[in-house]
Amino acid sequence: MQLAAHRERIKADRRQAHFEWEQRQMHQAAAQYKYAVDQDATAHTAQFKANLERVASGYKAYLDLEQQRAFNNANLNWQQYGITHKNVIKCNMDHDGPDLSLAKHHVRIEFQPAL
Repeated sequence: MQLAAHRERIKADRRQAHFEWEQRQMHQAAAQYKYAVDQDATAHTAQFKANLERVASGYKAYLDLEQQRAFNNANLNWQQYGITHKNVIKCNMDHDGPDLSLAKHHVRIEFQPAL
């Protein structure tokens, strides 16, 4: 009878050891999965940030180009009507906040008669 109890205890110990091994395997797999998900999220975040910066810099370059084009057109219009820097007294550029669109700029020009 002691031999049977001893065998039963050995089987129970093996089952317990196998159960603990399975638990460790599951925890390790879960940790690896969580790490992979975190790495994937980090990679996607970095890619999203890079894409956003690329689009923003392209849009800024576009706005700079449009602003330069508008000022060039204004200069051409001034030259067309014979207005030069000699008869322009004051040109104030006032803008409302950080928006750089041309619609936000108010240009006031005062003239004196050319002598």
